[in-house]
Amino acid sequence: MSGSSTDDTFLDTVRQALEEDAQDLDREVAARLRTTRRQALSAGRRPTGARRFWPLRLPGTVAAMTAAAAVILILSVSTTDRLSRFPGPGPSPAEVDILASQDSLELYEDLEFYLWLAAERNDAG
Repeated sequence: MSGSSTDDTFLDTVRQALEEDAQDLDREVAARLRTTRRQALSAGRRPTGARRFWPLRLPGTVAAMTAAAAVILILSVSTTDRLSRFPGPGPSPAEVDILASQDSLELYEDLEFYLWLAAERNDAG
């Protein structure tokens, strides 16, 4: 709390010194300072630059964002439609050969056994 009271004391001292200096000013200087102060305060209230024109840009910004969202939505739907027309990966060429052959399917029922037997022969040979 001592820091706060020190700050308050300092501010009071500065304020008194400024008020005394202001009372010693010429009328002409005091009038110019008042005029300059009013101009500065009124300039702070007037919107300038980008702040003045943001209401004019708002409709254009909203329209551009809406158009961008529509384009993204249309492209994503059309891509999904195109992809859904094509089925996923089909059977491999080896599977097609097996299904198209006239051989008995009994051989393929024990396919794991025959693959193991071939591997054993390769290891032994």
